[in-house]
Amino acid sequence: MARFQTTRWSLVLSARSDDAAAADALAELCRSYRAAVLAYIRGSGYPGQDAEDLTQGFFLKFLEKRYDIGAERSRGRFRSYLLCTLQGFLANQRDAAFAAKRGGGVRMDTLDAANAAAELRDAGLTPEREFEREYALAMVSAALARLRDEAEAAGRGAQYARLAIYVVDLPAPGEFRTLAQDLGMPANTLSVQVRRLRQRLLELLRLELAQTVSDPADVDAEMQALRAALMA
Repeated sequence: MARFQTTRWSLVLSARSDDAAAADALAELCRSYRAAVLAYIRGSGYPGQDAEDLTQGFFLKFLEKRYDIGAERSRGRFRSYLLCTLQGFLANQRDAAFAAKRGGGVRMDTLDAANAAAELRDAGLTPEREFEREYALAMVSAALARLRDEAEAAGRGAQYARLAIYVVDLPAPGEFRTLAQDLGMPANTLSVQVRRLRQRLLELLRLELAQTVSDPADVDAEMQALRAALMA
C-alpha cells in the first residue's frame, strides 16, 4: 500500500514532524493537487497572475502554517478537507483585501473577484465544479501512472505505451485492426488486453480513492463524485 502514499490520509497525518521526509511528503501533496486548487481560485474570479500567486500562497501556508496538523482522518474525505481549507484561505484573503482597501493599498482587480466569480457562475462554471474536475483528473492521472509502472515492471512498457490512449478513450472504427496488425496480434486479442487494462485502471483508481477517505464505505460515493466531475 506504500505506493499509494501521495494521496493517502496517513501521508498527511504522518507529515507532522520537522524532518526532511515530512517536508517532501507535504510538497508532493502540493504538487498533486495544485491544478485543482488553481482551478478553484480562478473559478472564484481571480485573474491570471493573481490566481497563480494565491495558489502558491495557499500551499506556502499549508507548509509553513502546517494546515495538515488540523487534518484528522476522522473528518472523512480528503477531497472535502482540501476544499474546505482552501475556502477558508480565500476568505482570509478577502478579509485582508477589504482591510487594505480601507487603507487604500489594494488592487482593484483583486477586489473585483466577487463580480468576476458571479459572471463565471452565470456561465455554469462554478469554482466547486472546476475544483472537482481537476481533483478527479489528478486521481485518474495517479492511477494511470500506477498502471504504467505495473506494465513497465512486467516488461510490457513499450506495448502499454501503444495501448495507453485506448485505456481512457474508445478507438475509432477500424483503429484496433490497424494497431493489431502493427503489433502482430489478432484484433480480438488486442481488444481483450485493452479491456483488462481498463479493468485494472478502475481497481487502481478505487485504491487511490480508498486512501483519501476515513470509511471504506465512502469509496463508492467518491467514485460517483469522480465520474460526475468528469462528465460535467
